[in-house]
Amino acid sequence: MSSYGHVPRRSSRHRAATVMIALAGLASAVPAPPARQLSAAEVASSGASISTLVHARPGSSVLEVRLPGAASNPTVPAAEQERRAALRLLATATDGSVAIADAVGDPGAGLTISHPDGSQTRTALAGVSGAAFSPVHGWLAVTDASGRLWRVETDTGRAAKLADGPFGAAVAFERDGSLLLIAGSSAGAPYESRLVRFNPETRDSDPLYAAPGFVFSARQLGDGSVAAVVHPFAGGVALVRIDAGESRLLAELDPTAIDASVSADGTRIAYEVAGDGIYLSSLVEAPTRMRLGSGDLPRIAPDGSSVLALRSGASVLIAPDGREIDRFASLSTAWVSCSEECQP
Repeated sequence: MSSYGHVPRRSSRHRAATVMIALAGLASAVPAPPARQLSAAEVASSGASISTLVHARPGSSVLEVRLPGAASNPTVPAAEQERRAALRLLATATDGSVAIADAVGDPGAGLTISHPDGSQTRTALAGVSGAAFSPVHGWLAVTDASGRLWRVETDTGRAAKLADGPFGAAVAFERDGSLLLIAGSSAGAPYESRLVRFNPETRDSDPLYAAPGFVFSARQLGDGSVAAVVHPFAGGVALVRIDAGESRLLAELDPTAIDASVSADGTRIAYEVAGDGIYLSSLVEAPTRMRLGSGDLPRIAPDGSSVLALRSGASVLIAPDGREIDRFASLSTAWVSCSEECQP
């Protein structure tokens, strides 16, 4: 077992304390934000239509989302504006619905859920930073600017607070409906974070990875284990696999690695090295590391066969050998496994 941690067996007293930390403030009065439903005609007349297009590609499908133009900020570099535009796409559902942050970096901006028929649901949550559609259709898990966790009904936009947290922007569902969340020390100035599993029905929270340092993101792998990208206080950035209460080091990444994305089978990881472009690493047999060229915000295909990224004002699809094999005009793209409803 590596030094990257062991999740110890906890006494009921410790577990109760953990739950109370994650649920602190549940009894505090936080008014539900207002919500609106707009028909497709109302959306079209307002000029706020959001359209989607599915592109079938080997290994999965790419969902291209076309958003209304956003006001530019001359004080923000072009590359950062592109990144913020791409980050507005928060989550996708298998029925073709998409969750959009009304703005990124605006603490007062809200959330829009766009449906395949052109209608929209809008919720005035302040500063939405992360979201994920439940595997049981009908609601969305959302974190706001204060790190609170909300349940938002996709058809009505009605929001109900699940926990105060504070939680980070990385929100991911597991197949059984549990949530993987990054619990921080504070919403405004976090000095450390830990990975927790949150049950939205019971509102219980249990630690999965609590070694000193930061947890950046996590996802459930195909075998049921969890892969997490972490920054230990000892230094560096690493990928660990968490299973049956223990964690094992899978890979050491570049110390300046950001936006790491792991394939569903845990065999490959794509990430950006600040100022040096995108890299793809194999995690099996003889580990390899290859630079894929310039770009930002890499997202690896579920089977690891290609990588989506931002490059020169567009979304590009990159092969494992670095070849650019496709290009999409929209900055907002995502890997999806669609039902028939969201096929082109």
